[in-house]
Amino acid sequence: MKSLSIGESLVDIFVNFNDEKIVHVIGGAPLNCAVVYALDKDNESTLITDFGSDFHGNEINKFLASLKVKVINKVNKNFTTKAIVKKNKDKSVEFKFIYKDDNDSAYKHNIKVDEYDLINFVSAFYLSDDNLYTKIYSPLLKSAIKENKKIVFDPNYRDDAWGGKSSFFQRSLDFIKNADLIKLKDSDLQILQEQASLLGIDKDIKKFIKKNSVLINTKSNKDIEIYYNDQNFYFKNEIEERIIDSAGAGDILLSSISNKFFKEKKVSIDKIVEFTKDALVEVKQSLSSVGAIGFLEQASWIDNKIQF
Repeated sequence: MKSLSIGESLVDIFVNFNDEKIVHVIGGAPLNCAVVYALDKDNESTLITDFGSDFHGNEINKFLASLKVKVINKVNKNFTTKAIVKKNKDKSVEFKFIYKDDNDSAYKHNIKVDEYDLINFVSAFYLSDDNLYTKIYSPLLKSAIKENKKIVFDPNYRDDAWGGKSSFFQRSLDFIKNADLIKLKDSDLQILQEQASLLGIDKDIKKFIKKNSVLINTKSNKDIEIYYNDQNFYFKNEIEERIIDSAGAGDILLSSISNKFFKEKKVSIDKIVEFTKDALVEVKQSLSSVGAIGFLEQASWIDNKIQF
């Protein structure tokens, strides 16, 4: 399977996770998904992304090259985005992003989706940033629809990335209507439903999903509900207590499911349940390390100071 993932590459910075050392982990939802696809040797994984020519950008580039992820660096800039990660008592995490606006950046490459089977839209910033959305994200969605490509969508909503929730609703709805596999948190669904009501739309968000598409609804208590056509299946949280952190766990879940879902010729709710159970094995591996892909060699390093 040939996959194309679109969006930010960054470095997550975890403080006091390892004997008061500072752990730096390569991440970003699109990168995490591209890595999961690349780990399957039957796949070819491509990532349209942006990172700087600084130390962190060079580390990201070397890491992706080691996994044979093809990189199309869309934006010329000197600074790689960082995320300071705060760990909560329940092992959930909060992010504070450090980035520079690059409104004058050169957008290289005229990307064509013809050669890809799967287009992966899971970026927080390429959905929220007007420049990135207009010049990259939205045109690629239109191309994917026109070429009848399989589409994966997760808005990865971040409060500090959005100026208004109405634009989050309008942009997300285009993806929800056309995606074949969607992941939404309970909080995402709540925001979308509230915005729909404000616009006078009296319709359950889940009803916008097209026939034969799958919705993965991750709950605040870490349970999972799967919707497929008129059927649904509920997974109780059985994740062990020995969790380091939950950063990027949803990325691992979604990409692991999609890696099998789009290779299955005859999909059923039973098959989707099977794929989800298999994916949860990989999620547990992620939860037992720092960051989403911290279990992989070269994905993380420890220092006694935050590297900017």
